[in-house]
Amino acid sequence: MKSTDIDAHFERVVGPLWQELRGGLWHSTPSHRFRGILETGDIRHNAALLDDEHRWAEDGTTCCRAMEGVSLFDFRDADWAWLLADGHERDPWHGFLRPPGSFAPVDCWISSIWVAVDREKLSGFVPIKRVGEYRRTAAGDALRTRWMTGIEACHKGSISLDACSRIVIVCAADSREFRSVNLHPIEQARTVVEAADADWRERFAEHYRVTGMPITERLAHQRHTATRKRRNNNSLDG
Repeated sequence: MKSTDIDAHFERVVGPLWQELRGGLWHSTPSHRFRGILETGDIRHNAALLDDEHRWAEDGTTCCRAMEGVSLFDFRDADWAWLLADGHERDPWHGFLRPPGSFAPVDCWISSIWVAVDREKLSGFVPIKRVGEYRRTAAGDALRTRWMTGIEACHKGSISLDACSRIVIVCAADSREFRSVNLHPIEQARTVVEAADADWRERFAEHYRVTGMPITERLAHQRHTATRKRRNNNSLDG
């Protein structure tokens, strides 16, 4: 598949953010977990998750967790021909720009942090194809683990922040809003993340209020909003 076709697709789907991510090796994590990464100085392969956060990622139920590794998106060596077969994207990775539909407490997941990783500095890097081979040959529960086919690589063990160069901070309310900054010095990166989260928490307050509702309340709110919009549109048409 031509790189121009790939670029055109993702620029249409995620906008200018794609130019920041294309060709790189990335770890994605929400801002509330990124603060812990800054404290420890590494991306832990067995990071603790909050209640209900990515339930499918708990207890080794992702392929990378089953391998005791860190999940990585490889936008250089992804199997684009398979991922974009017939012009339809399979298992869209850009869902990771936003919080899971069933989890978004008000003070969590204000932004998604994409951490650029230098593959040349990794000692336990497992390429996409080898992750797929592991999953196909694994026995028992590991065989049923979740994997982002064709795009997700892995690193066995934790990743030191010394092997990471920069971050892209993406607003969870609107992925067209993002900021890119060098990861080092760490304190500078921390300051930029805190400032971005504070800005977006204020400007998109209603979004975070709604996503922070229990799922049943959120669905009721969304149905009410949709009904109101239809009524407004009908009155304008009349």
